[in-house]
Amino acid sequence: MIPTLYEPFRHWSEKGSVYILSDLHFDDADCKFMSPDWITPQEQIEIINRIVMKNDTFICLGDVGSPEYLKDIKAKKRF
Repeated sequence: MIPTLYEPFRHWSEKGSVYILSDLHFDDADCKFMSPDWITPQEQIEIINRIVMKNDTFICLGDVGSPEYLKDIKAKKRF
């Protein structure tokens, strides 16, 4: 458990870790336009899933782009 999490959220870390990211921009054409090296959503998911495991909580703070990709993240809870 992470004691520094606010009380209502502490249970998120009882059996795993908590990962917080933002600005994933899945399938956002503007990102590829601004940076030709911008990786695909599948590559992003692969990288995330190397770290985030089944008992973990994954939180995306915003700018997710196409939300259908979130279901492919292994975490038990996804917000």
